[in-house]
Amino acid sequence: ATAVEFSMQHSADKALEHFQKLQQKSLKHRHQEYHSWTSALNLIEAEWKRIKEFSDAASAALIPDDTKN
Repeated sequence: ATAVEFSMQHSADKALEHFQKLQQKSLKHRHQEYHSWTSALNLIEAEWKRIKEFSDAASAALIPDDTKN
């Protein structure tokens, strides 16, 4: 090992390099997590729409509409 390997500049450069790698991994993980939550939300919204359509149809079939007279 030489003095250059332990210099302040070299140590700072290595620390910055490690920080940037960790930051990139964190951003990738956040993107995957965001995608998972977005997919789940889309599925919930689609299911809610189906439930609403079913309940509207059931309501229309069971409750007479007095405005049709």
